[in-house]
Amino acid sequence: MTNAAKFDRGFQVEEQGDGLLITGKGAGLSIGRMILMFFPLLLPAAAIAAYLINGPLGFLPYSTVYPLWMFFDVALLWGINRLKSPQFAFRLLPSGLQREGKLYPYQEIGEIFIDNPHMKGQTFASGGIVPGFVVAGSGPAGMTAALSMVTAADTTSRIIGLGARMGASINYRINMRHGNRIVRLATSLDENTALSLFGFLTQDA
Repeated sequence: MTNAAKFDRGFQVEEQGDGLLITGKGAGLSIGRMILMFFPLLLPAAAIAAYLINGPLGFLPYSTVYPLWMFFDVALLWGINRLKSPQFAFRLLPSGLQREGKLYPYQEIGEIFIDNPHMKGQTFASGGIVPGFVVAGSGPAGMTAALSMVTAADTTSRIIGLGARMGASINYRINMRHGNRIVRLATSLDENTALSLFGFLTQDA
């Protein structure tokens, strides 16, 4: 018996009222990255522990500096992981894209694109949105947006060419251009989720 493969976009799509609610979060740090980052963070963690044991926490025995050292190392690692796991949410409505209570009419959205702050000034994929939704079928699940985009093969090859920097691989962003402003829709994404969300917004929304 053959089981159907689980379909995972890397983000969630939920019908809500007359539109679609798109939610998800950043990639965070993998176990491998956490292990690699644990050792470089030992230096700042040691400095914090030494400062506290020789200052505000001077009443503690000096032997506690080692547990404090490990505690601050783990705390710094946890904080970085939280920064790399930001949540995102926006809605696709018949009249436009809604984010944080603001509605951006489709005809005012110049493009949707992928970039990465580790490669400043370089856009990896860009789509020019056509005003409005083309309603195909019934309900918001049948909505499709008409956009142009670079080919998937070209997009993938350019992203793979970014390199294997630890930060770069989980720093992809999905943005939209509204007039002269850049609005971030999602940040700290891995390559697969960035491509999936970009494809959804430019082909399957």
